[in-house]
Amino acid sequence: MYKFFITTALLILSVVASFAEETVEVMGNISVTKTYAYVEPDFDSKALARLNKNSKVLILGQDGDWMKVRLYNKSEAYVYAKYVSLKFENITRKESEVKALIDINNLLDQFNDIVQSSWFAEKQKIVPALKFHSGKTPDDISLLYTAVNSKDEPVPSLKENPLSSDMVKLIELIYMKMIVLTYDRYKINIVVPDFISGTYKGKTENYVSLTLQKNFANLDEIKGGTGSIWDYVRSAKRPEEMFNDYPH
Repeated sequence: MYKFFITTALLILSVVASFAEETVEVMGNISVTKTYAYVEPDFDSKALARLNKNSKVLILGQDGDWMKVRLYNKSEAYVYAKYVSLKFENITRKESEVKALIDINNLLDQFNDIVQSSWFAEKQKIVPALKFHSGKTPDDISLLYTAVNSKDEPVPSLKENPLSSDMVKLIELIYMKMIVLTYDRYKINIVVPDFISGTYKGKTENYVSLTLQKNFANLDEIKGGTGSIWDYVRSAKRPEEMFNDYPH
């Protein structure tokens, strides 16, 4: 049951992860003299804001004849699509790198939150977690793999990790965020806590390093879903060997 719950959550995260790449760069300009943003895609629903010509909104998606948008005050609403002209914003390389790191952090946080808030966590008392550890650019990052207690504190455990395959899927989603930007290689270094007398005091040990070389990978196939990340990733561990046991 918990496997179905977590796997379904991962599928949702994969959609959110790919969708976020599209929406962040698409702005909309109001093309009519005056219109309104509504709670629902319906002129009879409550109006949240008045929008004048050339007002900007962030496009989140489309629902029939309506655009789902984010307003200047960060609230979400609907605007009649014919009143919106699209504009694709150019963002700098540095902004793209920062955004990718934020997206990776958010992806990890969402996964960990889903696991921590599940009934599986209540039953097991400890759950697996994958946390952002370090990295200044999205081509070379370090992640911390550990078991955590209800206070989200790393703890040692001799138990097996029942969500190992889900964490492998999470790594795939992170790689999808990384390869949006062009680098010669994409590296994920996974570390585990160095438990001193059963306590984590900030020191870590290497667990596995994953490297994807651009020159040896067909990124178009990976992005298009016809190729697997694991066909090209170099690692001392195969995917099925990763995350099987908790660090201790």
